Amino acid sequence: MSAGSSWRTVTPPPCEISSGATPAGVAITGVLQAMATEIIVAEHVRNVEGGLDLIDVRCPAEAGNLIVIVKLRGRVDGQTKTALMAALSSPALLPKLAIGVDEDVDVDDLRDVGWSMASRTHAQTDVSLIDGLWAHPNDLVSPKEAGQDRVGTKWLFDSTMPALTQPIMRAAYERAIPRNLDNVVLDDYLPNGGAQQGGRSGETGN
Repeated sequence: MSAGSSWRTVTPPPCEISSGATPAGVAITGVLQAMATEIIVAEHVRNVEGGLDLIDVRCPAEAGNLIVIVKLRGRVDGQTKTALMAALSSPALLPKLAIGVDEDVDVDDLRDVGWSMASRTHAQTDVSLIDGLWAHPNDLVSPKEAGQDRVGTKWLFDSTMPALTQPIMRAAYERAIPRNLDNVVLDDYLPNGGAQQGGRSGETGN
């Protein structure tokens, strides 16, 4: 299959797996490895706690396949962190950072993932480091003594909203959208050159 092919699993719950187009500067082998990691992690995570509400899994090839992003709906407190720990202990050995995001985050857009990490994360409670774990031989920052495997640190980053059992708290984490954003005409606020960039907010010029 080509690097842009879309993988959709048939085992419930549904979960779309796709690495999209080949990132610039990344070899096709890296993209294929990322796609394989996505499938392996998804199959492993979806069976945790008797079945999670897993939506999507991404392994950005441009990050050397060391990061895995898990999109899910956490039904109860602690479930997302359990899923992230499972993502780091799957048969896929490369990932050392697992990031949990909500269903409104575009996992194909690392800017959106970064927004979630910056906006929905309390570092004291949502970031965990797990020391003394086996590290992949290509993870050169993890120390290695002569004749031994590399041992390093894996970490998880829970940037999801509170669980579904806490609807009032979840509401505080919703994206803030300015009122009447769709009716804003950028030309009313930009210099004359702005007319060439498009009319309404969110539109881009050709």
